Amino acid sequence: MARRMRFQTWAKKDPEDTRKIFYVLTDKDGNMEAFTSEDTVSWSTLERIRNAWVRSIKLGDNTWYADLYED
Repeated sequence: MARRMRFQTWAKKDPEDTRKIFYVLTDKDGNMEAFTSEDTVSWSTLERIRNAWVRSIKLGDNTWYADLYED
């Protein structure tokens, strides 16, 4: 089994990467929220993103697509 990684850990791997990120964040109840790195979000949502677990991250059309979840 692969080790889980938090989104913040992934983001720190290349702090100079300025490409847009499209996030889908799923909470522990299965509720999903979608937004981009260009959207304005609350501090609490930003903390949730930073601490979320990465399900998958893919690069397409110069945009990152991050599927994140909370448990």
